[in-house]
Amino acid sequence: MTIKDLAKKARLLDKLFKTVKVIEEEGIGGIQTAILIGGKNMALALLITHLRRELGSMNSFPADTKIDDEVLKILVDHKLA
Repeated sequence: MTIKDLAKKARLLDKLFKTVKVIEEEGIGGIQTAILIGGKNMALALLITHLRRELGSMNSFPADTKIDDEVLKILVDHKLA
């Protein structure tokens, strides 16, 4: 692995961590900033994870399937899906 490869990975990780922090701190209100930092796919994946956890996906295994419907409704309401 070259220094150039390491630098590229470091930049990607930096974007990922910045995007995570925006979603953690601001939730759906930070989606536009998160998209600017990490791109739409990364920001949406992190937002969906954040919303699922906020709606209780970790309270049972498997998670309640209604959570996906709730997340989708939130995304549609905010014109993200």
